Amino acid sequence: MRIFIAVLLLASNMILYSCSDVNGISEPDQERTIDWVIQNRPQDLLAVAAVFPETVRPDGGGGNVQKLVLFDYYNPENYKFATDTTYRVTDPVFSHGKTKMIFGDMRRYIFDRGPSLVLYDIVKNTFERLPDPVASTLAGMNVVWDVNDMGFYFSYEPYFIASAQSVFYYDLSSKTYTAVYHHFPMKTYPVELLPPDTLIVFTNDTSVTHQPEGYYYMTTNGQFISRINIDKLIYYREDAEYPENLIPHVGRLVWYEDLQLFFFSEPGEFVPGGPIVDNRLAFTNRDGTYHRYFAPNEEFLEGLIGWNSHERKMLVLLAYLPWIVQNPGIWGWYGNEIVLYDYQTGEMKEFLLPQIITSCIAFATAAY
Repeated sequence: MRIFIAVLLLASNMILYSCSDVNGISEPDQERTIDWVIQNRPQDLLAVAAVFPETVRPDGGGGNVQKLVLFDYYNPENYKFATDTTYRVTDPVFSHGKTKMIFGDMRRYIFDRGPSLVLYDIVKNTFERLPDPVASTLAGMNVVWDVNDMGFYFSYEPYFIASAQSVFYYDLSSKTYTAVYHHFPMKTYPVELLPPDTLIVFTNDTSVTHQPEGYYYMTTNGQFISRINIDKLIYYREDAEYPENLIPHVGRLVWYEDLQLFFFSEPGEFVPGGPIVDNRLAFTNRDGTYHRYFAPNEEFLEGLIGWNSHERKMLVLLAYLPWIVQNPGIWGWYGNEIVLYDYQTGEMKEFLLPQIITSCIAFATAAY
C-alpha cells in the first residue's frame, strides 16, 4: 500500500478513466461537454469542494478558498467551476434527481448554527442563499433531501456548551422550516432517508428512547420508530488522557436503496490500553444478519460520498492521507483524492487527484 501511495503522489496528473472505460458506456467526446452532461445526464455528475491557497483570492483576504467544481464521472477531465471566490463551499449534497444541490458557505458562517445554506439549481445555473424567517440567512448542517426534491431535513451546529441538536425540515416552496424533533439539551440530527418517508437519525436522547444512543428510524413528524440495533454502527474509542472515559465515535452511515445495504466505517483492530487503529469500510443489511468488510487500510481514512449503480458497481470515496495538508492559507484535514472501491472485491482504484485542477491543493468534501 505504501508503494501505491508513492506512485499516487508522483502521478499527479494521471486520470485512469475515460468516458468509456468505467462501465462500458461511451459518448462522443466532441458532444459530451460538462454543460451537455448537466443538461442531459445530471446523474453522471460528481461535485467536489476543491481547496486552493488564499493567494488565488482577488481581494487578498485571509483564509483558504474552496470552490465548487462539477466533474463528469465518465471523463473527469471534463469539468467546470460552479462557483468563484464569492463562496467558500463545504458539504455539497445533491438532490435525488441531481438537478439541485444544497451546499454550505463558510464565508457566511453563523456561530452555533453553521455555514449559510445555498440552493444551487444546477440545470439553470442559479444560486440562492436561502432565507431564514427568524435570522438573516438559513444556516445549518447534516442536510438530507426528501425524495421529491421539494425540501430537505437539516440540523444546527451543536450548541457550544450543551452540544444540543434538533431536526428541522425546510420547505423550498414556502422558504420556511418547521421543527421535526427538538428536546434540549439532547443531540438528535438527520443522517439519511429510507425511501419514501422514514428518517434515519442519530440521537443520544435516551430519556425518550429508553435505549442506548445510536441510530434510529424516525417518522417525518418526529416520532421514534425503533433503534437500528447493529452494534458495529456505533463504537467507542478509548481516550488516551482519561482511559476510563469512552468517547463515542460515529462514522458516516449511508443507505443504498438499490442494494438494500448500509455502508459505513467501522474500527479495525483494538490495541489494549491504546486507541483503535485502522478503520475499514463495511456494509450490512438492515437487521445486521449480513456483514462484510474490507481489510483495514492504513494509508486512508475513507469518506463515503456516493455509489455508481451501473453494471460495474463502484463506491465513490473521498480518501484522506494520514497527514495534515499545510500550505499558504490552508491548515487541517483534507481529502487528497477521489478513489473507487469495487464493493464486491474490495479493490481500490485511483480516480481523481486534486492536481488535475491548476493550483488545487486538496478536496474538502465531495458528493456523487
